[in-house]
Amino acid sequence: MKKAVALFVVLATLLFSTMIFAAPSVSNDTDGSQPEPQPAAPVAAMKVNTAVVSWTPNSASTSHVLTIAGPDGLYLRQTIERGAEMNLGAVDAQGKALPDGSYTYEMYAVPSQSASAEGERGTTAVSSAVTQSGSFMVKDGQFVTAVSEDTKTDGDANANATPSNGLAGSGNAIAAQTIATDLIVQGSNCVGVDCASSENFGFDTIRLKENNLRIKFQDTSSSGSFPTMDWQLTANDSSNGGLNKFSIESIDNSRVPFTIVGGAPSNSLYVNASGNVGIGTNAPLVETHIANGDSPAIRLEQNASSGFQAQTWDIAGNETNFFVRDVTNGSKLPFKIRPGAPTNSLYIDSDGDVGFGTQSPGASMHVFGNDGTTKVLVQESNSSAQFRTLVHVINNGPAAIQIEDSDSGDYWTMGLDADENGDFEINYNGGTAEFILDQGGNLTLSGALTQPDLPNRIQEQNRIISEQQEQIDALEARLAELEAALAEIVANSED
Repeated sequence: MKKAVALFVVLATLLFSTMIFAAPSVSNDTDGSQPEPQPAAPVAAMKVNTAVVSWTPNSASTSHVLTIAGPDGLYLRQTIERGAEMNLGAVDAQGKALPDGSYTYEMYAVPSQSASAEGERGTTAVSSAVTQSGSFMVKDGQFVTAVSEDTKTDGDANANATPSNGLAGSGNAIAAQTIATDLIVQGSNCVGVDCASSENFGFDTIRLKENNLRIKFQDTSSSGSFPTMDWQLTANDSSNGGLNKFSIESIDNSRVPFTIVGGAPSNSLYVNASGNVGIGTNAPLVETHIANGDSPAIRLEQNASSGFQAQTWDIAGNETNFFVRDVTNGSKLPFKIRPGAPTNSLYIDSDGDVGFGTQSPGASMHVFGNDGTTKVLVQESNSSAQFRTLVHVINNGPAAIQIEDSDSGDYWTMGLDADENGDFEINYNGGTAEFILDQGGNLTLSGALTQPDLPNRIQEQNRIISEQQEQIDALEARLAELEAALAEIVANSED
């Protein structure tokens, strides 16, 4: 069977050339041998009956997070408080049954003390969290109970199986055969208790045929630093209601690093001859190529299993925009790029300078344009009308703003005086200040204060004054006449 085993090894290598499975680092014993790694203890005990699936955490000292995914986009994420258990009913309180189909779950413990208390962790090492995962099934509105299929041990065979030499069986089990030399099969090979005496192989070279299908790679190395990890290729769960799936399992530590679930679409994972990886496509054009009919996305989920606060981000794109989505905080979209945005719309240089419209920013923030519409707009749209500071310039020392005509090279600078007296100054082309306003409100100008229409205004004022004076003189003359007439009347009355 060496050739058969070798063929399976080659087949597995070709199919999963992008997966690297490394055995955990272990120290050598004093005799030079490696200790066998111990499987991680399960996070919780799971029980299934037709009405309820329950998870009881094995540790009552920490809280746990349970995530369930199922048909029709069903997604449930629940925190299980310390000492509590999680129950999922096949029918909810409103009498609505869960949709039929396969469900998967993940569960992990949340450390009692957040490692994020260490601050920005950088390269801080964090131990791997233990995650328990599995599956269950709903059929006709009820959970399928997990009843295992028949199993066989090494050396056992179906009593009614056909002998391996093709002769009719007598009803007795066939003893195991040991072949102490090479075995060459110039034809097809069927392995399993359900192989028939007249198996129709089609184009199959090797066929496994029974109700529990496994290929196990058991490394018997026992000395020095030789690797000893055992691996297994598994087709389908053995329990009733389990997953239709193909998995690569790490036997020594009871982990399943790779799984393909039955029904996965074609080209779910595709590696071309250049090493490009396609997800949803068999024509990957770059190192990682994701294809989907509606908003292909990448999710980055920090799930709190290592003690840090849970946070989930999505990076996605569609015909409307490329965006970053903050899933944890209401699916806000803090960053968007619209299709058609010009080159260098946002550019961050190696020194941290940010360019808008330029790949050569000459300052911490450089806004560049050449279509005649470039401007900087600061807008506060609060409905309450009140005074607000919208531009705040801060410097460790005098701060200023410069306005320049790039055609003539002329510029004006306005800001605080260089002597740090608190004066506000305006100067031309870096010369002495033409305008100084001190803290007391006193204004100093280096030139004359000129109003171009002042003479005309003075002339107009003089005309108005002259007219008013003429009116005053006329009134005074009239008053004198009235006073004289009044005096005459008084004199005549006395006579």
